[in-house]
Amino acid sequence: LGGFVALIEALAEWRRRLRGARPVEAWCGDLLHLADDLFSAEEDHQGLEILREAIIGLRTDCRLASHTEPVTLAVFTRHLLARLGQPTGSQPFQSGRVTFCNMVPMRSVPFRVVCLLGMDDGAFPRSQHPLAFDLMAARPRPGDRNRNQDDRYLFLEALLSARDVFYISWVGRSQRDETVLPPSVVVAELHEYLDQSCLSAGTPAVAHLTTDHPMQPFSRRCFDGTEATASFNPAWLPATRQTDPPPFLHGGLGQPPDQWRTVDIDELCRFWRHPARYFLERVLGLRLWTRPTDLADSEPFRLDRLDQFHLRQATVAGLLAGRSADSIRRELTGSGVLPRNGFGRIAFDDIAKTSTGFADLLRPLLVAPLEPQPIDRTFGPFRLTGRLTDRYPAGRITWRAAALKGADLMDLWVHHLMLNLRAPASPPPLSVHLAHDPAGKEAGVQRVTFQPVVDAAAEVQRLLDLYWQGLSAPLPFFPETSRAWAEAANQGKDPHEAARRTWEDSYQRNGEGQHPAHRLCFPQERFVADQAFIDLADLYLPILAHLEIDRADP
Repeated sequence: LGGFVALIEALAEWRRRLRGARPVEAWCGDLLHLADDLFSAEEDHQGLEILREAIIGLRTDCRLASHTEPVTLAVFTRHLLARLGQPTGSQPFQSGRVTFCNMVPMRSVPFRVVCLLGMDDGAFPRSQHPLAFDLMAARPRPGDRNRNQDDRYLFLEALLSARDVFYISWVGRSQRDETVLPPSVVVAELHEYLDQSCLSAGTPAVAHLTTDHPMQPFSRRCFDGTEATASFNPAWLPATRQTDPPPFLHGGLGQPPDQWRTVDIDELCRFWRHPARYFLERVLGLRLWTRPTDLADSEPFRLDRLDQFHLRQATVAGLLAGRSADSIRRELTGSGVLPRNGFGRIAFDDIAKTSTGFADLLRPLLVAPLEPQPIDRTFGPFRLTGRLTDRYPAGRITWRAAALKGADLMDLWVHHLMLNLRAPASPPPLSVHLAHDPAGKEAGVQRVTFQPVVDAAAEVQRLLDLYWQGLSAPLPFFPETSRAWAEAANQGKDPHEAARRTWEDSYQRNGEGQHPAHRLCFPQERFVADQAFIDLADLYLPILAHLEIDRADP
């Protein structure tokens, strides 16, 4: 940042100094000082020398011509650009160990290796289309220049200049249908000469000198051991030679300390929302890398799904607090989360319409809230603590202005089990959750109700036992994929296909398998349902048995 500020200050100073007309002698002196201020000595040394030579040459010419009249910057700049645009002709032919050049006459210098690239049919010898009024092309005479014959002579010169290796390359197959394409006519004549001059048993002599490279870098021919076409890029290895990566964890960790047996209910819910991520972050202390969000290149005119969720959540909360939709819109517009002008009004009108119906269905349920109930209960070797919140006379009422996900079901199920253990027998303990229903008519509302559970203690004990296993090794329990498996099996459909569609990517949707924690702990590109996954997916069976989902339109 300091260097950038110094550059800005230097440019501002030179902009002030380079005003008005002055003699060429003064212009040249100032430009030499400007080059010293803006460029270091080791930066593009050759380019700076060309610039300095042009400025010094212009000053010398003006001194010899005794030109002392002042000129403007525009005149001086135009003359200097014209001087710099002239070809220098000082580029050396042999500038290094490898020389790249065009095929022009008088360059028949002996080299150890001579390579001719792009010797395709029609590209060499080069064809020259004469103009319609070119009389020399219309009536050629002996001694006129012939570009075709010149290129043939250049090819012969290049062949005679090679001392050890003469390398010729051309595109031998069509990129459309892989049909064979002939080389240049001079290369074909060389092939014919070699076949007639060299003796070979059974096959033409040129076949021993020609290498047919595969069209694609992932061809198996690049990895069959042939030295001429060998590839050294492991990214193109055939699948038969690829080896599975080693497992992230060999055999699991040892037993965690006993203090982990005292579990807060929120911590248990956090575990079941994403067991693999919980193991990496809470047990191993790894911080998962997330790709930073790029700033938009243009002003947004529409909202994505995440922005719509946050706006619906804020709008519903504001309506429940007694605020009007206009006041909420003004606040959101002032905070910059809504698009500008009419685009923002149209977007908020759609959100306000669904949020108003959402709040109307939710408001009668949130009457006479009860105090949070403390939890401190023992389940075998485990102790579950915390507070049971969102309690009302009708049961436990929660809401979220987003579609119901598998992680939400696990969170609601844990709290519902504790509600059944703490609530009296009458009235029966119920848990009601309102979620956004994007598939409903006019984006309706899902009302999710959990019925009373007879043996809630056994279900909590099962979750705690599996939680203890998940502290030693990541559990193959994936909230969305496991839910898709259980729902398909419960409905008599193909559970493997339903789980695969959720785990793998699809059009404009990332599969659950792309989560960094899943990619690290379970490195597999295609979904594989082993017995451990199926057993853990059965956790959704009691949830589905006690679950009722009703759809209501605003």
